[in-house]
Amino acid sequence: MEKKCSTCGQIKPVQDFSINRQQKDGRRCRCKECSKLHRNNPETRNKELSYGRKYYQENKVHLNRISRDNNLFRKYGVTRKQYNAILESQNGVCAICGLPETKIILGEVARLAVDHCHKTGKIRGLLCGKCNTGISSLGDNLDILASASSYLINSDI
Repeated sequence: MEKKCSTCGQIKPVQDFSINRQQKDGRRCRCKECSKLHRNNPETRNKELSYGRKYYQENKVHLNRISRDNNLFRKYGVTRKQYNAILESQNGVCAICGLPETKIILGEVARLAVDHCHKTGKIRGLLCGKCNTGISSLGDNLDILASASSYLINSDI
């Protein structure tokens, strides 16, 4: 079986094309030889990379919002509207410490984390990174949390 390379235009055996299961015929559209030349050519490679960077920079806010919305719904079954309603009910601060998030991710202040029960999946509220990590590291165990609280109360701080 043979296939035509989209770059050099030559008709070659399919074995000269790398596997790509997303294509109908299961092979890449560019032959291995042309792929190697293209990959090693800094001009074409940098052009493609800069296009990707430029597109991301121009659409960063939109792409991050879509990604965040998809993750919220996939992980917790929460829409952005529901998240914002919880955030508003907490006055924009952590449900435990009462402070806004201070963690910086990609140059922006992170959003509060969705805290949920790992057994039932029910959402408890929104937490800052420190509080979320704290209760998570205690395994959501009330006895350990009470013990930690007692320890802090009885220590000489």
